[in-house]
Amino acid sequence: ISNPGVRAAAVAYALAFFAENPDADSVSIDPSDGGDWCECDACARIGPPHERAALLANTVAAAVTEHLGKDRFVGMYAYNYHAEPPSFDL
Repeated sequence: ISNPGVRAAAVAYALAFFAENPDADSVSIDPSDGGDWCECDACARIGPPHERAALLANTVAAAVTEHLGKDRFVGMYAYNYHAEPPSFDL
């Protein structure tokens, strides 16, 4: 998630989803159910998996709002490695 290309791909996915599903009001940006989270230095600096998942969701939500307005939403589950709330607003 520290890789800007990964975040850009998630944004592109969400915008394409809404373009293909114009009546949809939300898109899911869920991380993997299991472990094997990246442990590179850049990802580790972001924080544990729950912080990284929330960062990705916030990044996508900001882009969706910017491009499509406030009537579209980004959703994600909170469980397993990303069950804890992040230290910042989600």
